[in-house]
Amino acid sequence: MDGLRANGFLNTIKQRITNFFFEEEVPYGLALLRICFPLIILIPMLQRLPRIRELYSADGAVCQLSTIYGWGDMLPELPANVAVGLYMLMIYCLLATSAGWMTRISCVLGTVLYTYFNALDSVSTLTKYSVIATDAMLVMCVANSNAIWSVDSWLANRRRANFWPGEPNIARPKVAVWQARMIQFLVAFMYFGAAFTKMQTEAFFSGDQMKYWMLTNVNFSNPIGEYVAMMPAVLIVSAYATIVWEVCFIFTVWSGWQRPLMLFIGFLFHLGTNFLLGLWVFPLVCVCLYFAFLRESDVQVMAKVYRRFRRKSGWRPARFTDASLQAQPIEWLPTFLRMPAGVAFMLIAGLAVIIGIEVEHRSDVYGEQSGNGLSQLVELAPEDAARMLAPSRQLLERDKFFSFDIGTTSIGGNLVSSKSEFTYGDVVLAQTSLNPPHEDLVLKCNLVDEDGDLVHQMQTYATREMFRCDFYYHIGFDTKPGKYEFVLESSGKEVGRRSFNLVGTAPTGRVLGN
Repeated sequence: MDGLRANGFLNTIKQRITNFFFEEEVPYGLALLRICFPLIILIPMLQRLPRIRELYSADGAVCQLSTIYGWGDMLPELPANVAVGLYMLMIYCLLATSAGWMTRISCVLGTVLYTYFNALDSVSTLTKYSVIATDAMLVMCVANSNAIWSVDSWLANRRRANFWPGEPNIARPKVAVWQARMIQFLVAFMYFGAAFTKMQTEAFFSGDQMKYWMLTNVNFSNPIGEYVAMMPAVLIVSAYATIVWEVCFIFTVWSGWQRPLMLFIGFLFHLGTNFLLGLWVFPLVCVCLYFAFLRESDVQVMAKVYRRFRRKSGWRPARFTDASLQAQPIEWLPTFLRMPAGVAFMLIAGLAVIIGIEVEHRSDVYGEQSGNGLSQLVELAPEDAARMLAPSRQLLERDKFFSFDIGTTSIGGNLVSSKSEFTYGDVVLAQTSLNPPHEDLVLKCNLVDEDGDLVHQMQTYATREMFRCDFYYHIGFDTKPGKYEFVLESSGKEVGRRSFNLVGTAPTGRVLGN
């Protein structure tokens, strides 16, 4: 009996694993991913079109990824015309992948060329999102993402009726879900690995890493991030919530109510990186990968909601019918223009390459066609050269400090409640945040009254790896009510000042030492 139970349990596990990878569904998610993803990764590549010769050819300044690791030039650096032609072929193949035309060939060629050009320019083109995009495109090369909503599927059956995709009784091509699972595993392990990287970064949990990132415009302008950077409590809570979400994602995103919840949190997370950190392409890449989590049952539910809305609202959008599909556009073409899809694909690809080479040649980036010879470097003005070669100016003492505030409450080492009024018995926390990098510092915090007389002095050391320093002052009953100031000094120079009022009445006969 125990043996039968064990065999039944093993068979159940085996069946679940088989269904998890090999259950067949209509690939709505893969189709949407195929349509959107190549267009997103084309955004930065199209921006570099005028700089192909400079970034990716032997005529420019190529910085290969292998060179950084001391392995030399592992990839061929091609002449400018060849590099331009291949770049145009990459763009054409990615567009063809999005349209689902000759999908397998165009996806493989687009992925190989996209990886090649990213590896050629490790300074600017190669980024974290381009690595993720390369992995995703590699999976799409073996996936049947063109089974629906593609030129290939239309060519395979031109007379197919345009039924609403959510109707379960319509026969549509189905594929094994392992293809979408590979994208899902990519996303899940990406978050899981990111969580472990953050766990080893102390500055992430204290909010310092995000704070200094938000205060810069390294990516694009992020005015909301500059505002949120002044809220340390929000940064700390968000840091811990991010770690929990990234770790739990891989365990909860596969089924049940947790799946839409985790995906919705992920969408908000990446939306936040746009508004708070100024990222654009990276959140688009990650959110687009969420299409791989779309299941056939999800589409059917959305279709039912849409049909219910249409019935209640009386909205009747125009739809194609069988009669409208009888006239095929290809029948309108003259006989001499009709050709197999593969031949048309290659002819248009060649045309795109030739046009790209010709346009780049006529743009004459280096002045080869000007008649005056190649463009020459312009000599710098002597004053500019002297300014650039001069020794670095000494940093002002106050520029080493980001902020100086006083309060009573801290979370994760961050002061989260600034106050300007205290009473007897309070413990005042005077905290200064430092701008990295800085040298080892000796800091003094002086408490002075409204007449400028020294009441109390505190001293501490800020080593070069520290982001903040704290001074604690216990307000004793021997201190008179009135107005006071904390004055922060570094190297004998005042770098910050905060005033506060001491209110209340000190009980007689009691003294609390400072």
